[in-house]
Amino acid sequence: MQTVGAALLGVATAMTATRQPFLRIITAVILGSGYALVANVATAGYLTIAYILVLAWWAATTAIATIITGGTGNAGWITRWLPPSR
Repeated sequence: MQTVGAALLGVATAMTATRQPFLRIITAVILGSGYALVANVATAGYLTIAYILVLAWWAATTAIATIITGGTGNAGWITRWLPPSR
């Protein structure tokens, strides 16, 4: 059962990390099978930390995209650091 949970965590990581549908499928297969292969009691914490880091990255990029698209032109300093995603 732990292998199934790890595979689902890998798929969730892929879905969170990417936005394009085709890329999501590819990374879900790779991460899902990879997480399932390395899943055991010793690695469960590492896999969870990897998902939390991806979740934090998603939150940061979503917040920046919201500031850029919803701003009144005061977000010029962000666009110099990070170009908007397309």
